[in-house]
Amino acid sequence: MSGAVQALNVALPVLYLLAALLHGMSFGGPEAPQPVRTRRAVTAAALAAHLSLFLVHWSSSGASPFFDPWTTLSAVAFALAVLFLGTSWRVAESGAGGIVLGVVGLVQCLASAAGPMTARVAAEPANAIAFVHAITSISATGALLLSALHGTLFLIVLSRMKHHQFGPLVRRLPNLQTLARLMRRAALAGFLLLAAGVNIGIGWAHHSDAAGFSYTDPLVFSMIALWLFFGVVAFSSAIPGFTARRASIAAAVGGLVLLVASIAAVLPIASFHWGA
Repeated sequence: MSGAVQALNVALPVLYLLAALLHGMSFGGPEAPQPVRTRRAVTAAALAAHLSLFLVHWSSSGASPFFDPWTTLSAVAFALAVLFLGTSWRVAESGAGGIVLGVVGLVQCLASAAGPMTARVAAEPANAIAFVHAITSISATGALLLSALHGTLFLIVLSRMKHHQFGPLVRRLPNLQTLARLMRRAALAGFLLLAAGVNIGIGWAHHSDAAGFSYTDPLVFSMIALWLFFGVVAFSSAIPGFTARRASIAAAVGGLVLLVASIAAVLPIASFHWGA
């Protein structure tokens, strides 16, 4: 099993970055090659390999892999990829795949480089409530990162349009209205999922008398703060003066904080999540 884990850890960043490169060819203009079938095949192979990594960890440890810090970070990358690909097919001429999958590849590269090369027994036993808490929290993190990326793309397109630069980047990305809508919808999905994940986790911690649990725990506190922050982004269209541009700036800043928090959460800091 350790050989399979090592092979998948090495292959995943390569597959995601290759998929990002193939998607990014859409920005090359009409003369650039558009290997649609190849990029679909590579993207599907990356997702299949990623799912296989989790299954190998699960079968080896006998418990969910989502309580190991580095496989959790890997799961965030997987959630971001799945959520993006699940929504992008509805948006015509969306060239965001190269950017989003590039971020997925970089996050997975970190998880693969710093994480264990062998499947380890999870820090927590198999538990349905704990599993739902982990899945909802991971999915929420992916959704909020997706909101941040759409907000960043909104700002990029807006800047290009203000400077009358209507090149392949502007033509291949969704328009401003679509990007604003995708940003807010992803923020809303993340807000709802994180509300469920945080409350399930808090209830589970109280019920099981989890050692070291505290609302001031770095991971708990940051998730509650980000939940409130992205709630404002999700409902920004109903807030007077909170324009799509301001919401995009907020989402981009929140996403950067979330990414840093996600990476910091898997470092050896004092957090009851990893049995410290």
